Amino acid sequence: MGRTMEPSAKRWLFNLLGFVFLGLAALGVVLPVLPTTPLVLLALWAFANGSERMYRYVYHHRWFGAAARDWKRHKAIPRRGKVLASVTVALTAFYLLFFSEAPRWAAWTSVALMAYGMFFVHTRPTLERIKPRAQEAPERR
Repeated sequence: MGRTMEPSAKRWLFNLLGFVFLGLAALGVVLPVLPTTPLVLLALWAFANGSERMYRYVYHHRWFGAAARDWKRHKAIPRRGKVLASVTVALTAFYLLFFSEAPRWAAWTSVALMAYGMFFVHTRPTLERIKPRAQEAPERR
């Protein structure tokens, strides 16, 4: 029979995975090839198994937490996120195909991965942000 991993070793491994996923998510903020929200969700999964403290920190984080909370509540992507992702991916694909010195196979592989990412993003429901109405002034008599 195989030996099972010690609980502290499991926590350490899950925490390591959480930090790797979170680091990749941070890179995904500036690199359109890396999808930020799915990486944050993976980091949360890892931290849920490794560190409740880190899970709470990421879940309530000002930048990373909003997307995770929206996804958990609505299973939808905000329109702004869809538009920003689409524009960034289009510009990056254009650059890769026409100006980059990357090998053609690498450029086309990257474009294919970005296209798959855009397919995923645009097949999810759109989260519409509802702006609170300004209080209406009472009618004058």
